[in-house]
This record gives sequence, C-alpha cells and structure tokens, in this order.
Amino acid sequence: MSNPNLPEYYEWIIKLTEQLDKLFESQKEYIKCSSGCSICCQTGYYPITELEFDLMKVGFSELPEEQRIEIQKKSLELYKERKRFLNNDGDKFDFFYPCLFLKEDKCSIYPYRAIICRTHGLIAQNDLSKNKFSLPFCVNDGLNYSNVWDSEKKEILYDKIEKIGLKTKPKSFDIGYEKILKTIGHLNPGDIRMLFEWIILDMKDHETLLAEINKDLENEFAGFVKTGN
Repeated sequence: MSNPNLPEYYEWIIKLTEQLDKLFESQKEYIKCSSGCSICCQTGYYPITELEFDLMKVGFSELPEEQRIEIQKKSLELYKERKRFLNNDGDKFDFFYPCLFLKEDKCSIYPYRAIICRTHGLIAQNDLSKNKFSLPFCVNDGLNYSNVWDSEKKEILYDKIEKIGLKTKPKSFDIGYEKILKTIGHLNPGDIRMLFEWIILDMKDHETLLAEINKDLENEFAGFVKTGN
C-alpha cells in the first residue's frame, strides 16, 4: 500500500532541495560538483528512512526490469557481505558500498533520491568534530573546498581566501541528517535502515531468500570455526 504521507513528503523534499540549492549557490566558489562526478556515490553507509525509500521506490519502479533485477541481486550479495563483515568483528557503521542506483556514474533515480544525497557536498556543522564541522570527503580528491583546505593541519586556510581572489568565505550549515529529519514535522519518517536492506524488504519473497542465505552463512561460519581458521 502506498504511504499516505508520500505526496506531502514529496512537496516537502522539493522545498528542502530549493533551500539547499541556495546554500550550494552561496558556496559556488568552493563547489566542484558536476554531471558525471559520482565520488560521493562510490562508497557510503546510506542511511535511509522508510518514508524516503517510499519515494525512491517510485524511481525504482520506472527503471528497466533488467536493472531492477540486478539491483535486487546486488542487495542480496551486500546482505551476505555485511554478515561476513560483522562476523569478523566489523563495526556495522563501517560497512560501506557503492550506491545501488549508480549507473554509468549517474544517479538512475535522481528526482527521487534520498535526503543525504541532496545535502552532501556542503560543510555540515558537527559538534562531535574537533573543528565543529564536517567537510564532504571529496575534499581529499581535490574537489569541494580543497582550494582552501589543509589536509595535514585539518583546517581551513582562511588567509588563503583573499590571496586566490575568492569573494566569499567557506561556511558550515546545520544540515545534519538527524536535524533535517526533525523538520519533517508531523510526517512520520519511520525506521532508518541501510539502502540495500530496504530494497530486500521490498522483495515479495525476501523472507525465503534471507532464510536460505542465513542457513548457508551459518554453515559457512561453522565450517570456518571447525577448521580453526
């Protein structure tokens, strides 16, 4: 059944994107985002709320059947990979993978993309960080904000701004994921899961498929322990 809050959420996400576009415009001297640049989509955790995924499913349903099947297969593989990762004492928040909707370096469901995809690229306020902000990780690839960022000192070189003729200063914004979710208001965003988890749960026979995978993994882990590896 379609989420009754979806139409209102879609209006909300459009307004949010308009606000974010203004922030990106205000920082355009530092932004290197362009069509075909997919560094931010190549590796990530991709937290997605149920409400976000309900919108993403609209874009997913419009994809060619062959691509949808491939995405589902990759999701099941990621499920197995994460199980193995966690079995080897990996932290669940350190399990990264390429976005499943990335195709030929472009988002295949761009109009329906998640919140985190829309905010990435700007400097976000972060009270847990030493600098009280977090830069987009593409700064380390010579892209956003790299013209004023010192990777060794881990600080912004404000004295360099005037030297290279920039007219604006880099600014951090209160665009943390949890903070933005709170602005949704009465809309219920639902649970937060990794992207591949939502894709699997949307599959009609996911319970049977996961049961088979878990059984195979149990045998795999048991054999691993038995051989003493």
